[in-house]
Amino acid sequence: MKEIGYIIWDFDGTIADSMNVWVRSASNYLRSKGVKDPGDIDTMARPKGLMETVLLMKRHFELEETPQQIFDEICEQTGELYRHKIALKEGVELAIRDMAEAGLSMCIATASTPEHVWAALHRWGLAEHFDFIITCDDVGVGKYSPLIYQQAAERMNAEPEETLVIEDGLMGILSAKKAGFAILGVYEAAIPEKTAECHAASDIYFSKWSQWQGFDALQKKLCEVFR
Repeated sequence: MKEIGYIIWDFDGTIADSMNVWVRSASNYLRSKGVKDPGDIDTMARPKGLMETVLLMKRHFELEETPQQIFDEICEQTGELYRHKIALKEGVELAIRDMAEAGLSMCIATASTPEHVWAALHRWGLAEHFDFIITCDDVGVGKYSPLIYQQAAERMNAEPEETLVIEDGLMGILSAKKAGFAILGVYEAAIPEKTAECHAASDIYFSKWSQWQGFDALQKKLCEVFR
């Protein structure tokens, strides 16, 4: 493989300790609208972008609100948390700053709304390290497709073999891996049932960010994996 020069970060569960906000967000919204049994909507929504999830809920539960109204209401509910409360994953700040110091180009590929992500990054003092944010809604499909990673790489003028994707979600790990990206998988406590599969599918796997030993050490491990 080529030396890594580009990083595509997931956000929720990888940089931000925010997965608990989203694990039941769809079912909580439906219950607030009087739906007594949302079924397995949260699992169905997990790999999708927010608007894709909204359209799924609108179609399955015949909500009175328009898709844009549903989207705006969910954003209003979650936005305050990103602006003021959601914390960084413990230990991830050092990894981000190390990568930036090493001169790597970095972006974020997320299902969350960019305004919320930028707000959190500015609050943490990390926004300057990321060139742009691309969302599932931007590309029109969730992370079960590699399109978000491919378009992120294109915007960075990067090839998959010189790009590392950092992800906590199994769908994202599998689709990015299939598209030729190197994968650093990260444990997320909110979805423990997928840990073994995420670990197995990743080129390198961190159960916690305290395993970070610097970018040179990461590059060395990746070279060993792909040798």
